[in-house]
Amino acid sequence: MYKRGIKKEVGSAPIRENLAFALLKAAGFTKDDILFDPMCGSGTFILEGSMIKNNIPPGFYRTFAFEDWPCFSRGKWDYIKNQAEKK
Repeated sequence: MYKRGIKKEVGSAPIRENLAFALLKAAGFTKDDILFDPMCGSGTFILEGSMIKNNIPPGFYRTFAFEDWPCFSRGKWDYIKNQAEKK
């Protein structure tokens, strides 16, 4: 979750955030469901579930390597993120 800008401290998690998101989506988890995580380990499933419940797109708070490419347009990227935020 540190790559997504959610967690400030980095520790080893038993599952990556993108896999947790994929598993929740594959299980049919929606924002109307209740998520209970009895393991309460690193909180990856709870945080991903919270993002789904709040309609926050995966990767919304993180930066990506392509942002350093010469052809990258900050204005276009900001526009895309603003459109996603409105939804």
